[in-house]
Amino acid sequence: MINVNFNFNLGIYRTFIASGKEDVYIEEGYAPLLEQLDLHPGIKSNLFIEGVTLQQIAKKRPDLIKIIKKGMKRKQIEVDTYTYNHPVLTLIPYEDCYKQIEEGIKINEEILEIRPKGFMLPEQAWDPSLPKILEDLGIEYIVMGAAVLLRDRPELTGTDIHKSFTLNGVFKSKVRGVCMDSPGVKGEPEYYVEGGIVQGPEQNVKELAAKAALLSKESKGGDGLIMVCKNDAEFIYESSLAAVHGNRDWGRGGFAEHMGQSIKDVCFKKARKMGEGWAVMEKMKEIKFVNLGEFVKKNKPAFDFTLRPSGRSDYREWLDGSEKVDYIWCEARNEIKCAEYTILLAGKMGLNIKKAEELLKEAWLMLLRAEISTGRRACAHPAGKATKVFTSMEDALTAKELAKKAANAVKKGA
Repeated sequence: MINVNFNFNLGIYRTFIASGKEDVYIEEGYAPLLEQLDLHPGIKSNLFIEGVTLQQIAKKRPDLIKIIKKGMKRKQIEVDTYTYNHPVLTLIPYEDCYKQIEEGIKINEEILEIRPKGFMLPEQAWDPSLPKILEDLGIEYIVMGAAVLLRDRPELTGTDIHKSFTLNGVFKSKVRGVCMDSPGVKGEPEYYVEGGIVQGPEQNVKELAAKAALLSKESKGGDGLIMVCKNDAEFIYESSLAAVHGNRDWGRGGFAEHMGQSIKDVCFKKARKMGEGWAVMEKMKEIKFVNLGEFVKKNKPAFDFTLRPSGRSDYREWLDGSEKVDYIWCEARNEIKCAEYTILLAGKMGLNIKKAEELLKEAWLMLLRAEISTGRRACAHPAGKATKVFTSMEDALTAKELAKKAANAVKKGA
């Protein structure tokens, strides 16, 4: 028997969809997914949710929040954080990393009334300073891609990457970790939950069972191993859209130009097909569904790693031509720090800084929104449309103006 976990990261502000049309992910991606989880309580899963995404779900579909809470209550669903707005953590300052994770946690507490214990690395951007931040914020474990480990420890086997481990950070900080199934491992196929839609539930179940049996045999029973089957929660909508247009290629002639189009019935039909596979999996003796927090608590770490900073192999595409974005972010941040020091001094002088502090908080949140990873993506949209660079720049410039207003809002009198 092998431990299995399905985990989904939820982030609606994706590159290839026009600003203002992201709610289609909630209605036609998250709704059918959560509906199936609700119908199959034996399928344990972890939801890694961005702060801005959770706020949008609560605003647009409060009924989905009730489904998540129901799953949490019956210990089927664990909710974890995925930062405030999905930045590349290795490319922003330490303070911003802290605030991104802290704000994501706060929103989880406000909306779901739970403080998350797990964290997923946006774009696999690992940094040695992260364990210190995570320790300070009470995060106990992270999920990362196996390729990040294998770059520094190529001798690890397929069995090794299905064990839990410890990651070392600055000031002797540590955090537990587990790897998601990754195509970065030689001979390791992707066991994404998407298989239940694209291939059909029968094929998906066969592959999952075969993988579980292999790992169990290699480890003489599978105890202490976990298969973390990860996918973006938006996959139901995107896979359905690809099926409608008969092309899974994002490029010209593909389906990128149709992003935002409503295909509601198709999405729910495909999700139900996935549910058919889940119904079979719930009864399988070869696998045991677990939550990640449950697994990490029960199993001691098998390895202790010290890793170099890392990120995805396609960062170059994101960085080329993004100098102006970086410059505007820095301008906004400098204005925020100037306002911070002004307000701090004014407070020590006994001046009224209440309004100034409110505006400063707004400025920080707007900068955190601007730091979204896809805002760096200066590359052209495959369908010739604008990427999130536009909204990222606008958010940063708005943050800059809010910081100026904050500094000017200091008033005489207590």
